[in-house]
Amino acid sequence: MTYRGKAYDGEHPAIIEPETFRQVQNLLAGKKCGRGPRRGRNRDFLLTGLLTCPVCGKPLTTASGRGGSGSRKDYRYYVCRTRQAQGAEACVGVRVPAAEIEKAVLVRVREICADPETRADVATRMQAGQSLVAAELTAQRAIVQREINTLTSEGRKLVATIRDMEGKGGSLVTARLGEIEGEIASLQPKLDDIDRRMNGLAEATERVSTAVGLLECFDDVWNAMVPEERVDVIHLLVDSVQVDLAAGKLELRLHDLADPFPPVAGHDRDLEAAS
Repeated sequence: MTYRGKAYDGEHPAIIEPETFRQVQNLLAGKKCGRGPRRGRNRDFLLTGLLTCPVCGKPLTTASGRGGSGSRKDYRYYVCRTRQAQGAEACVGVRVPAAEIEKAVLVRVREICADPETRADVATRMQAGQSLVAAELTAQRAIVQREINTLTSEGRKLVATIRDMEGKGGSLVTARLGEIEGEIASLQPKLDDIDRRMNGLAEATERVSTAVGLLECFDDVWNAMVPEERVDVIHLLVDSVQVDLAAGKLELRLHDLADPFPPVAGHDRDLEAAS
């Protein structure tokens, strides 16, 4: 902090751990989360692309305007794209006040993030899936590596045989050496593919761990972010939102935060909230 032009060390703890914030930033910046980086998203509309019309099922688009009679107040809405493009005959449509629906969705997201069972389910899938997939890949790699080692050992013995024979009668041996080289060359891509998958598993584990961390400290992360980042966080967590004003109903579905790890028996929950 600064007081009368002089800097002093702050005595209060950080609101959010710097490492956690850095990991969340990396998650939002990359395509690894499956949602991709921001591409032309409007920072003024939190739910762009997430809302659908309860009548025609098409996405809602954004609209804004200023109040009449000299009012300086700006109004934001999500409106039916079908009605806007084709008129009321195509769809009676909806006109949802942006501030109200965004507030309601944020409340539901906070409730879901605060639910320890949700975090536990994601973490359980990650831990169980990571162990299972890692064991399978390790076993596959051991098999391929064993084949390569066996062929390599045979090749060395054949080279020694050729040397002992001083090059005499070694045509068959030489032919076999060529076959061994070809077999090893065909196995190496399999080994490389397994290594890539193991690296991908490590990246997936880090990504899902970060998602769990985001759920645990959602409010702190949210308060530390600028509007563009808040839009990205919502799109990272939320897959779709359905609102029915007439029925007073709001349905929110989250992305599968534990992807690509498979569901665990007895722990699979449909991350959907309705109110």
